[in-house]
Amino acid sequence: EIFLKYIDADAVCTGCGEPVVNELVDGLLHKRPLDNLGGIAYREGNGFVVKPGLRVNDMDKEVPIPPYDLLNMDRYRRDDKKRTLELAFNSSRGCPFNCAFCSPGFGRGYIKHSVDNFIERVAFAVEKYSPDLFRITDELFTANNKWVIEFCEKYRQSGMGLPWMVASRVNTVDKELLSVMKDAGCYQIGYGIESGSPVILKEINKKVTVEQNLRAMQITKEVGMEVGVCILLGAPSETEETIEETKSMLIEADI
Repeated sequence: EIFLKYIDADAVCTGCGEPVVNELVDGLLHKRPLDNLGGIAYREGNGFVVKPGLRVNDMDKEVPIPPYDLLNMDRYRRDDKKRTLELAFNSSRGCPFNCAFCSPGFGRGYIKHSVDNFIERVAFAVEKYSPDLFRITDELFTANNKWVIEFCEKYRQSGMGLPWMVASRVNTVDKELLSVMKDAGCYQIGYGIESGSPVILKEINKKVTVEQNLRAMQITKEVGMEVGVCILLGAPSETEETIEETKSMLIEADI
């Protein structure tokens, strides 16, 4: 409702777009009633109709390869001397964890492409646009370590050889897994560290400890990967002391 109120949009998808977007666009273009469509919100009179979001159940079958040809790919180049082209891919949707501060873009459920299908998608874009690197933009890339290991093996075998980066949680990695990822070209991993205060970590339902934060950053650097961190400031119980705890943790980790 907020989006429709302040943005000049006719309708929005309230969940995944793929199950309904074609019918939605067709209905808008031909000025057909939208009341028979699920998974959308739209204007009606002076108010709004908001329907529960729809979900994709099979990413391989229901999520098409994006029509890259409709985009100006030069706009995705970095503003550096090399004009580096970085592409982004999703291998999964959702996150199985329940951090109090977070609103997962695809909800709490978790679904994933098959390894073979995902590599095909990456290979298609790599062959067509010759990027310099790519980012896997999953909310939690290492939710299924068996999948990660299979991906790393098959990505190495593919010969694409591009560097890539991901985001993860500190309690879903170990040194063995990180080494496999590093050998397959992963050069950076970003962690949702959030805080160095046990009080704040408990309040935001992070389900990790400060010691786990430090350990994950340490072993990531030990295998030769770059470490990125996300820090959350301003939780209800945040104080100058808890902020100092976070600063001390980052200094200890040499971040």
